[in-house]
Amino acid sequence: MLLAATGVAAHAACPDGTGQWVDRAALATARQEVGAARIGGKVFVVGGLLANFQATNTVEAYDIALDQWAPVAAMPAARDHMAVVAIGGILYVAGGFAGNFQARDELFAYDPGTNAWTSLAPMPAPRGGCWAVAHEGKLYLFGGVDTADVARASVFVYDPATNQWSAGTDMPTPREHLNAVVVGDFVYVIGGRSAGGSTGANERYDPATNTWQTMTPMPTARAAAAVAAFGSRIFAAGGETPQLFAVHEVYDVATDSWSNAAAMAIPRHGIAAVTLDDRILTPGGGTIQGLQPTSAVDSFVPPTAAPPPVCPPAPDACRTPAVAGRGLLLLRGGTTRALVWDWARGAATAKADFGDPVASDGYELCVWDATGLVASATAPAGSACPGRTGWRSTGSGFRYRNRARTPDGIASIVLKQGLVDGRARIVVKGKGGLLPIPDLSGLASPLTVQLRRSGSGPCWGSQFGFPPSVRSDATTFKDRAD
Repeated sequence: MLLAATGVAAHAACPDGTGQWVDRAALATARQEVGAARIGGKVFVVGGLLANFQATNTVEAYDIALDQWAPVAAMPAARDHMAVVAIGGILYVAGGFAGNFQARDELFAYDPGTNAWTSLAPMPAPRGGCWAVAHEGKLYLFGGVDTADVARASVFVYDPATNQWSAGTDMPTPREHLNAVVVGDFVYVIGGRSAGGSTGANERYDPATNTWQTMTPMPTARAAAAVAAFGSRIFAAGGETPQLFAVHEVYDVATDSWSNAAAMAIPRHGIAAVTLDDRILTPGGGTIQGLQPTSAVDSFVPPTAAPPPVCPPAPDACRTPAVAGRGLLLLRGGTTRALVWDWARGAATAKADFGDPVASDGYELCVWDATGLVASATAPAGSACPGRTGWRSTGSGFRYRNRARTPDGIASIVLKQGLVDGRARIVVKGKGGLLPIPDLSGLASPLTVQLRRSGSGPCWGSQFGFPPSVRSDATTFKDRAD
């Protein structure tokens, strides 16, 4: 039996630089607390918890190219909350619960070539709600609860070549319902919970030295999320405790910093997340905090890496207002961050000069003072859905709208042509915590603001010399263009 999608629907078809969720073919069996791993062109989804609080031994294989599911040989025993990895073309399933929330220690292996399961050496101790990764041909299993339902900090290492387990250095933070991913030479163990509640702990393990390092924690503490590495970034979506989350946060291992991505279209917990060539597959999960398994499957298409900044170190020649004193700049800092830049009565500009932001031309707002670049904010290229994010063409130019104000706080842009001097106009507005407002108490005159297209093409700018100004203090700068 094959289960195929009748169509592919995008949950968020309006590009905004934060990625996109897309429906995929549903599982045959609704379940949560599943495990999954990729072998070649297929993803295997293993076990899970059913709506009757019973574990299942069902295994389904997803054909990545065809977007189809098919059943394969069931596990030797029903399991949920187990750890699943693939090593050398073999699927390994370690620990978990058997539908009774009692941790188990069995290790099973599945060979897709023979469609058969075998039992291997048991774990050093039972664990449920644990997580595992594959690295350099070995299985590394982190945390989970023991038979007394106590979250542990243990690290177990399995070597398939010898069918033997060993112990690694304990994690700094004991936890269960955690996630772990490999990026480069390191394992990043993120989130989870213990008796004290959910945690955003982000701890990096070095298998070569068997040591740990504490990294910047995940901003939203949660457990049982969908976490996967894509390139040098780690995407953490959904999860639960103390509530069901749709939040989606991204960790950049190069900068040890977090940012936001498109929220889950179907908020879930107890999900698997598997990295494919161009996306992250997220099958199953629970749609309420607690038990309500789903057969839903979707995938997240990550945003491309940020392009090189289009703001040069210093302002250069751009089109300027044809009439002085009519343009405006407002910068407000503190807890009510806001920006308004009005390029009024501008030099002659045709609609064609704005390029095609609907398809390809992103925009960058650049702000310099006398010392250099002090702020920049991006409005990515991409078409708009009604009432949502992106660019749309108008009779006289283009409009950009972004209610989420990602990635840098820009909420709206109006590009309006004017075929003679004094008729063109550009208005950029932004607000909120993502907006990169500079230190307003230390600005050096003059301020120069420019809106620049990605790639080649004209730019538009205005200058604000001060004093005098309408207002200039530690919280607000407001002035008319020179």
